[in-house]
Amino acid sequence: MKIDDKTIKLRIWDTAGQEKYRSIGKAYYRNAIGIILVFALNDVKSFESISLWLQKVQQYCHPNAKFLLVGNKNDLMIERYVSQEKIEEFVHKHNLDYCEASAKADFNITNCFNILTQKVYQAVINHEIIIQEPNNENIGQKKYSNDKCKC
Repeated sequence: MKIDDKTIKLRIWDTAGQEKYRSIGKAYYRNAIGIILVFALNDVKSFESISLWLQKVQQYCHPNAKFLLVGNKNDLMIERYVSQEKIEEFVHKHNLDYCEASAKADFNITNCFNILTQKVYQAVINHEIIIQEPNNENIGQKKYSNDKCKC
């Protein structure tokens, strides 16, 4: 992705919000700096579970991480069961950005990623988030101690 003529590399993990995946999630979002929380607009339970996911992620992500809430399946407007008022209340309460999309119809997916990437990029520029590159200089090299006999 490009922002201000800079190439931004994203590492994306889909932890699947199902109950059976909750225990492995923290390994994925440890120190994460950008998080997209997705719920189905036609499934009230998926929306209600967002609070729990938000709490779990906030325990392990970067303290200044940026969040985006995405209402998926907006192609099924006839079956929309999560009200706009509930969504707006949740977004306001938790200070989240929000957008709607349809993965099936490939609608607004790229825009959702652009919104979050732009927020993270601005946080990095403003020094709210410091990205530390991993120290790879000694990977694969054996360490030898000078204390040992060389014979």
